[in-house]
Amino acid sequence: MPEEKQGPGVERLQAIGEFFKAIWHILITFGTGLALIYAAVAFIEYRVQSSVNSPEFLDNLSRRIRPYVIFDENESILVDMGGMDYLERIEVRKDKDGGFGPRTIIVTPKEHLAQAPLVERVGAGDIDFKSRRGKGHQWIYECYINEYSASMDEVVRFRLYILK
Repeated sequence: MPEEKQGPGVERLQAIGEFFKAIWHILITFGTGLALIYAAVAFIEYRVQSSVNSPEFLDNLSRRIRPYVIFDENESILVDMGGMDYLERIEVRKDKDGGFGPRTIIVTPKEHLAQAPLVERVGAGDIDFKSRRGKGHQWIYECYINEYSASMDEVVRFRLYILK
């Protein structure tokens, strides 16, 4: 069988076909690479969002950023969000004459706290606090009750923030 001779136009069409075939492979490779990168980023984003929104992560974060403790006038710890990690004990002293509410709160930290922990009343009523240093690392808060609007038998609660 004799070989058919191809003209210059056929060779040129084959060259153009090979060129487009190479470009098509490049585009497929590039598209696949972009899809893989997008999938990896989406997976990482999903993992980060699920971690950040988990209750354990949020609890741990709040304990590290702003540790606090809620306690009452009976020295009961009601909520500990990392505050007791820094404190040895909290002592509440009431009036000897049976007056309403505590008069002194003594906070004993485990280590030196350069700034006095912030104390505030939780609930109805207005109490001012004046802080001063006590023995060792202690902080002593004098309580001045300005206004009280709840029943007299309600247990007074406090929130103490550790300032680091």
